[in-house]
Amino acid sequence: FRAFLRRVKAGETPGYPRFKGRNRFDSLAFTYGDASKLRVDDGGRALLYLQNVGEIKITYHRPIPDDAQIKPAVVRRSLGKWHACFPLEVPDPGITEREAREVGIDVGLHSLLALSDGTLVENPRWLRNSLAELRRRQRRRAGRKQGSRRRRKAAFPVAKQHEHIANQRRDVWHKITRALADEYSLIAIEDLNPQLHDAQSSPLPERPRCWAGTVPATAGEQSGRDWLPGCCRATPAHIAAVFRLQRDGAKRSERQNASLSSL
Repeated sequence: FRAFLRRVKAGETPGYPRFKGRNRFDSLAFTYGDASKLRVDDGGRALLYLQNVGEIKITYHRPIPDDAQIKPAVVRRSLGKWHACFPLEVPDPGITEREAREVGIDVGLHSLLALSDGTLVENPRWLRNSLAELRRRQRRRAGRKQGSRRRRKAAFPVAKQHEHIANQRRDVWHKITRALADEYSLIAIEDLNPQLHDAQSSPLPERPRCWAGTVPATAGEQSGRDWLPGCCRATPAHIAAVFRLQRDGAKRSERQNASLSSL
């Protein structure tokens, strides 16, 4: 209101201050080094200093690299819990070359992944497994009067259940990708383009994307060879694999054929 009265006195367009409830904002940004800072006390506890708040004891999700430059911190509220996010600027990692197998991956719905070596990763169906509990919580919320405090209170368990499902999905993807990166040196994934499934779109397939280790790269940059339709690397072994698909296609599933053709 001091700024509002100052504008009124100066003859400017005042703009009456609007009411800002406690639930209006769910995140705040703090400049690191000035409005926020991390430190470890003598007892080994990690403390986060926030301007106008003070020091807060926190739990590290992962250690921050010594050569990382911390950008403005964002403090976020999610279902009654507070998280501090620290964007980091780190040097580009080096590419580690190692001898390991190559694999093509086809992403689907019935099975989560189909690998070119015949492995199928099933879809955990986290939402389907939680539908019974989700229905009970939603029915409890629906029985409350709209706009009442009891209805807002009953909505909290529903949001918690959806957050749990999202965390389960995120966790399984982290575990799968970590296992694939540890086992294979090159991973080829089909670059899906929904327009290719349209009857009016071009019938030519989209070029797949490949990466080795943790550094993304296109297949042309990776191998330095010409492109083949539907294939990433034009080596004699892979060309033979493409023609072998035409001969042994009846023995393989459609998903496995799609993953093998990504190589």
